[in-house]
Amino acid sequence: MLDWLWYFLSGWSEITVDAACRGVLINLLWQLEIPFWREKSGGNAVRVRIRRKDLECFTMRAEAEGLCFCISGNGGLPVILTFCRRRPGLAVGGVFLLAWCLYSQNLIWHLTINGCETMEEREVEAILTEAGCGVGEYYPAIDFDALHASLKAQNPDIAWISVYMNGTTAEVQLRETRHPADLSHPENTYANVVAAEAGEIVSVRVYEGQAAVAEGDVVTAGELLISGIVPMKEEGQNRPEYAAGEVLAVVACPISVEVSLNREKTVFTGRETVKKSVKIFKNTINLFGNTGIPYATYDTIDMMEEVCLFDRFSVPVTIFSTVIRETETIRETITPEEAVAEAMIRLRKEMDEAIGTGEMLSRTVTTELSEDGTYRIDCLLYLLRDIAATEEFTVTPAVQ
Repeated sequence: MLDWLWYFLSGWSEITVDAACRGVLINLLWQLEIPFWREKSGGNAVRVRIRRKDLECFTMRAEAEGLCFCISGNGGLPVILTFCRRRPGLAVGGVFLLAWCLYSQNLIWHLTINGCETMEEREVEAILTEAGCGVGEYYPAIDFDALHASLKAQNPDIAWISVYMNGTTAEVQLRETRHPADLSHPENTYANVVAAEAGEIVSVRVYEGQAAVAEGDVVTAGELLISGIVPMKEEGQNRPEYAAGEVLAVVACPISVEVSLNREKTVFTGRETVKKSVKIFKNTINLFGNTGIPYATYDTIDMMEEVCLFDRFSVPVTIFSTVIRETETIRETITPEEAVAEAMIRLRKEMDEAIGTGEMLSRTVTTELSEDGTYRIDCLLYLLRDIAATEEFTVTPAVQ
């Protein structure tokens, strides 16, 4: 089972002969009691491997027998040592690489963050980096208990945090602070509810304050819907409140889309420049010399790639690429059918944005192709949505 190891340590040579001489080769090896392995046939040749220490004996006997052969390869530990002996820089580099690999096992290569709800992972990563627990830090020097306490004390949004090492990956478990909804208002500050846009009132639901409109009323933008001044039973007395409520109304929403049959279009010329940089742990190395952009008009595409060895083992190396593509402006002419298709796509997008959280009741669509080559769609939507908007005001208390 360990024959391959013995052959590797002792070294091997590969012998190649014509396919017609295979029988002579095998008989000769058996007569000399030379072990061989990895017999391969390809084309008009046969290859076998023998130990390097048997090569001299084989060569002498093969030449005596008149066998034509060639040595097509050498391998094993002796060949590797000979190669390294002639290139001492490789040995020094190998030692340095080994030392660096051993040292880097004590560095943080990656951060994985779990538990983010309102906070972003990049924000948490920045907090950890500032606290000395980022990528590239020497983690045996980190007091994780003190780190947890300081992170909670300095960041009110963090209720609980735990960082533990899994190999070279710092795994972060986070629980955010749940802040109660702030229902208070500044002192002496109250509010009215006014119309955010014009519409016909369908229903009024008052949470606080007093309704100023009823079902069926038509209001304009800015008109009072729910008053924050509520009359009291005592004659001439009013009580200010922070008015709140929901006012559903039917609103008209016009949308217009235009697509020209003759227009300018930005296209790529085919020329591009790629600028790369490499980030190893915390250090970034730019791989480009000229920082200028050689094009007058251009688009850029930024890409980031984490390096994985053999597509399995992630290493703390990130390659950043910026592709700069030259563009130019050309005149383009499209058919009426293409204009209709493009206009409909844009119309659907604008309708989705206009409807939002409301409900579409009906729509009216008209189309027109003008003499100047412009295709136009006019759409009138009738939507049911909440038009209530809060408008604060202050009340100065009377001086007694």
